[in-house]
Formats: sequence, structure tokens, C-alpha cells
Amino acid sequence: MDDKTFEERTKTYQQYKVDKQFIRKNYPNKYDMEDTLNVLRSMYSYLKRHHFDLPKLQKRTIDKFPKGNNRDNSAYCSPSKKIIKFKPIILKKRVAVHEFLGSNEWKIYEGTLMLAELLTHEVSHFKVKGLHNKRFYHRQTQLLDTLINGIISGEYYKI
Repeated sequence: MDDKTFEERTKTYQQYKVDKQFIRKNYPNKYDMEDTLNVLRSMYSYLKRHHFDLPKLQKRTIDKFPKGNNRDNSAYCSPSKKIIKFKPIILKKRVAVHEFLGSNEWKIYEGTLMLAELLTHEVSHFKVKGLHNKRFYHRQTQLLDTLINGIISGEYYKI
């Protein structure tokens, strides 16, 4: 990695840390964690109806991080155990600082679309294990497109 690339990454990471502090101060905990988990489970169920290669949704498939588990990520996927864990702060605020699919910048994203992007990112790990490469992002794009098209068409709401 050359000096210019390193400098750019350091700069964006510093902004990422500032944005996380901004979120903690300015976004209240206005959602119930269980309600947000139910929204995520509903999204997963919709994806499962259209993508048969996804694991069956069980109660522990989508859950929050256990207490005392400190991770930097907003969510974590374990492909071998077929589980996805979300940070409580994401579930309470529905706000995160991350790179949205197709962008190269860290920004603050919020709401249902952020949850959809985060869920499809983690679900993509079930099929494409390991690195975030072209194949991984292609899979994530497929899943996100399915979910967004379902929301736009209204099919998502007919569960």
C-alpha cells in the first residue's frame, strides 16, 4: 500500500470515528430491539421465498450480540452456524456508519433501507464465504435488488 492510499484510508477512518460519536450524541434510542429484529426477520423471510439457497429462518438465525460482546462491526455473520448477530445500538437507533453498496465513502445511513443493505450484506456471507470480492458484491446486489423490488411493488407487504 502506497502512502497516498494509506493517508486516504486513515482520513476516512477518522471521519468514521467522528460520525459514530455524532450518532451516539444526536440519535436517540427510539426503536424497540425486538421490533427491529422482527423487521429483519421479515426481510429475511421475503428473501428466502425468492432465493432458495438461503438457510431456513430459525429463531436464532437473526439475533442481537450477547451482552459483553464488543465488536467494531455493526453486524456479524457466522456461515458455519447459519446465524447473523446485530449490535444493540443498530437495533435501537436504526442508524449506522458504513459504506453503502456501490459507494466508497463512510457515511451515516438510517432507516429501513440501511437495515436492508446491512442484512443483505451479512446474508451474502452464507453463499460467498471469505473476502469481499466481485462475486460477493454481485450476490449482495442480487439480494438487495430483490428486497427493494419487493418493497416497491408491494409484494413484500403481502407476507
